Amino acid sequence: MIDSPLHAEFAARLAQELGAEDFTETVRVLERLSVAVDAVTDAQPTPPSA
Repeated sequence: MIDSPLHAEFAARLAQELGAEDFTETVRVLERLSVAVDAVTDAQPTPPSA
């Protein structure tokens, strides 16, 4: 999610550098990575409180 004008500008610059197809693929892979990291961290046991 692009949540600020600076993020939008940066995303546009990346898209220009990579090309639309590679940028789309990069975003897709980063979204999959984010879901996987969330799944792994959600599965970790919570350390006991001190």
